[in-house]
Amino acid sequence: MNTHAARCIFVLASTSTVLVARSEPAPTPTQTRPSPSPAGPFNSLRAAWVSSTFADARHFRSKTAPSRCTSTPPCLSYPSLTIGLEKRVSDEHTLRSLASQAKAASEKNDRVEMGKLAHEMGAIAYGRNVTPNARQAHLEKFGCVEYTKESLDVIKSYGKMRGVIEMGAGNGQWSRKLREGGLDIVSFDNMSGLPLNLNLYHNRTKPNSDFFDQQLRKADESILRDKAAQTVLKGRVLLLIFPDPSSMAINTLKAYKEMGDDTDSDSNSDADCFIYVGEGRNGCNANHAFFDELESSEWDLEKVVHLKSFGGKGFEKLFVWRRVNKSKK
Repeated sequence: MNTHAARCIFVLASTSTVLVARSEPAPTPTQTRPSPSPAGPFNSLRAAWVSSTFADARHFRSKTAPSRCTSTPPCLSYPSLTIGLEKRVSDEHTLRSLASQAKAASEKNDRVEMGKLAHEMGAIAYGRNVTPNARQAHLEKFGCVEYTKESLDVIKSYGKMRGVIEMGAGNGQWSRKLREGGLDIVSFDNMSGLPLNLNLYHNRTKPNSDFFDQQLRKADESILRDKAAQTVLKGRVLLLIFPDPSSMAINTLKAYKEMGDDTDSDSNSDADCFIYVGEGRNGCNANHAFFDELESSEWDLEKVVHLKSFGGKGFEKLFVWRRVNKSKK
């Protein structure tokens, strides 16, 4: 599996967040789960979600402009991500152990044990009560991260007067939804790491027809340095959603800055706004150089939008960054 697809599925189908960690294991048919209230475990799950959301909100409150998002203290290592990454490591160990047990059960043709282990592995991999089919349907509709009305509205508010460039758009679920909402958006992907392979999800399949961006163009970040393309791209807001953990994100951001620097203006007006959707430092996206850049004096964090986590597996947020004027540096 290619890198981008693997990392996308890793978030959706690998390990649990603090939400799952704090909920109780599913009872066997002979057990009765103790419950602090009539709602049982759902109250615990909701309480954990609310707690982590408020903790993240407090974390970013002091780091958005006019304050500065810096590496000391770490800005892009927020509470839910820090706790969730610890749980992710623990769950990876558990999955490896269960996989070994499943292999042994398979060699013995013990179907009862195999079914039990498959259920346990599914609960860790996809989240409680989330089936593989549900996870696949989510990936087809949204891509690696689920958009919300708030997240789409924020992107449209920043791009409505200027338009948007999305790089690494994957299958283009976000760009299609944004364009359907009236936004002028140009989306690119180099097609080497699509989460859903177009040989299988071709244009005669329902997911492609219903959710994929039919105007997606093949290109990587070098398109931002193309003088002919710049006549269409210059001045737009840059959008990066769930970039792979390579240097792609930092290379794209650098190319975007260079496109804006190719002017005599001191305002960076051609490349001053960048929207990133993904996990923070040490998560599934980008590399340390990318987060070092964002936590430098070059950018101000202007807005953070909290996103839904499918199955409690991801810690993605939407971050709006504003480049500090050259004249102020």
